[in-house]
Amino acid sequence: MASCWVVTGLVLIALAFIASAVSLVAPFWYHQVPMTNSGLWATCVSDNKCTWFFENEFHFEKSLPLWWKAAQGLFAFGVLFLLTAFLTACVFLCSACCKSLFVVHLVNGLLVMAFITEGIALGLFGAKAHEEYNASYDRNTSVYFDWAFWVGCGGVLVDLIAILFYTCEGCRSGNSSAGYMRGEVV
Repeated sequence: MASCWVVTGLVLIALAFIASAVSLVAPFWYHQVPMTNSGLWATCVSDNKCTWFFENEFHFEKSLPLWWKAAQGLFAFGVLFLLTAFLTACVFLCSACCKSLFVVHLVNGLLVMAFITEGIALGLFGAKAHEEYNASYDRNTSVYFDWAFWVGCGGVLVDLIAILFYTCEGCRSGNSSAGYMRGEVV
């Protein structure tokens, strides 16, 4: 039977992945008045007209500053780390042969890597967008951070909570003599 720490951690990983994946692809990281929305991979002039990074022989991607490309890569790797952590945690939860403390530490390590890469991406994007475009958290300004940016921040915070749950599971399992060893029930 899986512990409450593992099941709750798995639900938190799923929520963090969903929030981060939505944030990754949504073109709503910051908004410029009157009708321009930009995300990591697209800029939309109105609700109907978006230019994605791969259109026009990658013209949009080539026009981006280096810090923006770094934020794209870091955030995308963070989402991949979360996906890998989720799949590993599912195998850990559903498989009787992989009930070792190593898997808990592996999932926790993947979550930490996702937290670091996504956190750096959000911090970099927030700082540079504020510096270059005068973006603000205040929606009453002409340029502000939009909902996808904040969903990404929420995903990172949920990831941090999942890290705490898997750390507690690692401490609990590490101190317990009961459980699984070498694939066999003790």
